[in-house]
Parts: sequence; C-alpha cells; structure tokens
Amino acid sequence: MSFGDAIKSFWTNYVNFKGRARRSEYWFIALFLFLTNLGATTIDGAIFSDDLDLFFATGGWGPVGVLWALAAFLPSLSVLVRRLHDTDRSAWWLLIALVPFAGVVVLFVFSVMDSSPGDNQYGRSPKEASAGPPAL
Repeated sequence: MSFGDAIKSFWTNYVNFKGRARRSEYWFIALFLFLTNLGATTIDGAIFSDDLDLFFATGGWGPVGVLWALAAFLPSLSVLVRRLHDTDRSAWWLLIALVPFAGVVVLFVFSVMDSSPGDNQYGRSPKEASAGPPAL
C-alpha cells in the first residue's frame, strides 16, 4: 500500500473496526499523523507566538492541535484495531496499553509483526489479496 492509498484508507475507514490492516498501511498512517501533528503544533505555536509561556504551560495543546486530535482519534484507533486483527489478535489487546511502559512496548511489537498467513477470523489477508489470485 502506498502512502496516498494509506491516507485514503484512513479516512474512508473512519470508524471501521472490522477487517485487517497491513503493516504498510499502519506505519504510513503513523508517519502521516506524526507530520500532521507537527504541522498543527507549528500552527498553534504561531498563534501563541505572543504568549509562548501559555503555549508551553498547556503542553503545546492549542486549538488547532486539539481539533486535529479529536478528528484523528477514531480513525487512528480503528487502524490499530485492524492492525491487531491482521496479526490474529482481538481488539481487547488495546487494554494492555493501560500497563505503564510495557503495554506500549507490547502493542509496538504487535504492530511490527508480519501478517498472519492466509485468512483468519477477521477476514482475508490483505497481503494475499493485493497479490492477486493464486497462480494455477
């Protein structure tokens, strides 16, 4: 999946918590979110340029950053759930993030793992679907 295709999938699957997401889709979205968060922080920094103490006191959360975070929260969560599905794990694994440090590490490891081969309970493998029909 290309960067553009991943962004298109991110918005068209806004609250789609079913199915599977390949590693490329997940990590392109992570890059997209990093860049857009950086942009939102830059814009908020420019808005608060007269009062940077207030900007830093709020942790860098200005109005643009807050609006962007609200807009991107559900699709970010859904792509992570689909990524877990691709490794044949339930969305309940998200709760491990509540364990300080170790939970985030476990989710990171799951997100870099290869897709489970073939179909699983969450659907057809997107890796195999993009390769086309099997050769005879």
